[in-house]
Amino acid sequence: MHLNTLVQEAQDRVSELSAQVENEGFTLDNTEKEKQLKAWEWRYRLYRRMKTGFEHARAPEVPANACLTVTSSTSLTVSFQEPLSANAAVVTRYK
Repeated sequence: MHLNTLVQEAQDRVSELSAQVENEGFTLDNTEKEKQLKAWEWRYRLYRRMKTGFEHARAPEVPANACLTVTSSTSLTVSFQEPLSANAAVVTRYK
């Protein structure tokens, strides 16, 4: 899974930069590394949240009360009631 790779890469970069910042003390170059460290820590948290969300995602429940209406000789209208719970997912279409 691609998210696993992103999480691992971010974790590796955080570990690497943390060690460099700790060992080098205060220098101008170290200030830049601290900025990079903060950015990678943010990415790491973001990727972990994305991965957790993906792992817990599931398909929404089936819509209810589907109704097909003939609106003209060349068109139909489909209506339905959305499920009460979308499993916290954004539903953009049903197939």
